[in-house]
Amino acid sequence: MLSRIDSAAHEPRAYTSRRHLIQLNTACLHKVGLKVVHALTPQSGVTRSDTLGRGVEFAELKPYQPGDDTRHMDWRATARTDTPWVKAFEADQQRLVTCVVDQTSDLLFGSEVFTKSAVAAELAALCCWDHLALGYTANLLIQTDSGLNVTAAIKNSGGLASCLQTLADCNQVLRPFDVRPNRNHEKVVLDYLSRQTQKQDVFWFSSATQWQAASVAELAMLGRYHVVHLVLIDDPLDTDAAQLQGFDLVGPRGQHLATSDYNDEQLRAVSEDTLNAHNSLIEQLNLMGVRVYHATSVQDAREQYHSQRGFGRFEA
Repeated sequence: MLSRIDSAAHEPRAYTSRRHLIQLNTACLHKVGLKVVHALTPQSGVTRSDTLGRGVEFAELKPYQPGDDTRHMDWRATARTDTPWVKAFEADQQRLVTCVVDQTSDLLFGSEVFTKSAVAAELAALCCWDHLALGYTANLLIQTDSGLNVTAAIKNSGGLASCLQTLADCNQVLRPFDVRPNRNHEKVVLDYLSRQTQKQDVFWFSSATQWQAASVAELAMLGRYHVVHLVLIDDPLDTDAAQLQGFDLVGPRGQHLATSDYNDEQLRAVSEDTLNAHNSLIEQLNLMGVRVYHATSVQDAREQYHSQRGFGRFEA
């Protein structure tokens, strides 16, 4: 890992840095007066308030603790068990947001301006800064080639700065065409999130080239309990069949390039198959109710975050 002093040797279009991720705090959307979608359910509406207050949606029964509002006592449960129970409402619990950011070597790719891994890291940092300012407790899950990195719960700017150091370190150790064992990184994250008992917003910054069909169904199941926002970072070579001609992507996820033995017609067919699989995945996610957004490795992360209103968090 790198030290806390950012390395000057890293190309800013390929890698991000702790300093830059912290400076993104100035680009947050909560400061510009946009309406904030706080609720986990669409029926709860939109509010500008940064305070949570008492919710109206029942969440669960919980044992009474000193300081709990006695107006919320559940007298039937209390009489039945001879121990005091209170009703917990959604807003009484701490609002949680989880930002999942893909920092595997497969995303260290960009054919024009930025790498997808750098854009993913910066979008995740913007998302964390905004939610911290809105009173959320944030969790940062970093997908790496060596496994899932789960940071401590983020409750203040100091904690977020520490987690952004970890994110920058994970980003800066990536190397192009680094051949690693083929892991189902998405499956590891899905298993972790499925064990979380409190409802939360999940913002997942990844790429469509990473996803496998089996993981799509599991993501849709996860979306029945949590609110999932899937942000897919694309590169022109991911979506333009003409540009794909001449490249022979080797491996299940195109980890490295090799000299092609295909003729132009065969390359055209391979590229079209790749794009059809890409589009089919997006269509499947949409049909299953997953909120899918698109970003690109060509534009600055701040511009994309602003133009898409924080990927569903803010209303115009």
